[in-house]
Amino acid sequence: MTKTTPEQNKTLVLEAFDALFNKRDYKAAERYWSPNYIQHSAHIRPGRDGLFDLIKSSPATLRYEPGVILAENEYVVVHGRFSGTGRPRNWIAADIIRVADGMLAEHWDVLQDEATEAESQSGLPMFGLKFPGPGFPGVRSHIATGDDSSSRKAHRRVVTGHTEGKAVVLSDVKLSTYAFKNIPGFEHTYVWTADEAREADPREVDANLPKSALPPAGGSLVQIVTFPPATKRTQNLADPKVVAQEYRARLPGLAETFERAGSQMHTTPTIDYALILDGELWLELDDGATVWLSAGDIVVQQATRHGWRNKAERPGTVVFFMLGASR
Repeated sequence: MTKTTPEQNKTLVLEAFDALFNKRDYKAAERYWSPNYIQHSAHIRPGRDGLFDLIKSSPATLRYEPGVILAENEYVVVHGRFSGTGRPRNWIAADIIRVADGMLAEHWDVLQDEATEAESQSGLPMFGLKFPGPGFPGVRSHIATGDDSSSRKAHRRVVTGHTEGKAVVLSDVKLSTYAFKNIPGFEHTYVWTADEAREADPREVDANLPKSALPPAGGSLVQIVTFPPATKRTQNLADPKVVAQEYRARLPGLAETFERAGSQMHTTPTIDYALILDGELWLELDDGATVWLSAGDIVVQQATRHGWRNKAERPGTVVFFMLGASR
């Protein structure tokens, strides 16, 4: 019998849910769910096959977001949101899982329709930091607008350093996300910048952003970008001159690297590590060559000409770790 710790069980459950609900990787899911899986949900047929068949018949827009997760002995409880289910409302779920022999062995759930801000007696969202976006409660219309509220979540930044020779947390804040006014759904967050590999005061870093959306020579820059679906971006695009002006104001340095044809192709003198956080994106290179990317994929970009495309139906979010050319 495989004995696992509560922390290992939490990791197991989160990996299992992502493999099945978000990646639709049924082969991988078989490694997580026991063949003798016991199902107590009133919404799912018995056994592992009952769960897998449900997901196979669900819309391609289905997405699961985990929130608070607790574990004790062999039991794990995770609070999460199911969106894109094809139902009129998102589902907020408390899933209770029993782990046995390193696999998900038994399941119970408590499900609620997600409430709007007007409906919430507490005045607080049922999940996450914000209420669903304007298209709610119609999940499908919510996605169609490209206004997925999950893309606008506040990004938490924890900075460590030293005080009197001891390792401490210097800063723990929620970062402000900028929503472009002339490109609905296009969002940007500055995270960190440094001249070189040395300890910096978070207050000084924040005061200096956003002087440039490119890292200094020999330095680094971290930023997060959410790309709206291409169809909605095209439909809602404002006058190109107005768009260009907003680009230059928010992304100085980077905006000037974009080609004038409006193709969004550009080249920066940097080495970039791009990690897809959520959704799907397509990286275009020369001669129209494209690479499809999904959550968890990493691109190492070595000063190549490129453009980012979102051909999916919901936003795609990527974090860029950019290294400036040596002095």
